[in-house]
Amino acid sequence: NDLSAHRQAELKIVRQYNMEHIEKIVDQTTFHTEEKILLKGRIVFNQEYFEKALLFFEQLSSALALFYQGNCHVKLEEPQLAMAAYQ
Repeated sequence: NDLSAHRQAELKIVRQYNMEHIEKIVDQTTFHTEEKILLKGRIVFNQEYFEKALLFFEQLSSALALFYQGNCHVKLEEPQLAMAAYQ
């Protein structure tokens, strides 16, 4: 289906960049430290490296970071941890 094809194309593109390259680009932005951490986590999440993404989100305690922690746990098939993060 079109959505699946779109997602696969997006994944192919975002996986072209390794973590070093991503960090270099994000660190050059004028975002605050917390925003940079969140952005790095979201990029890695979109690369479908959920365990790596979780390491970024766990550095933060904002509601948005907890939401993404929950999403990582869902993808890692850890429903109890996901529910705890969402609460």
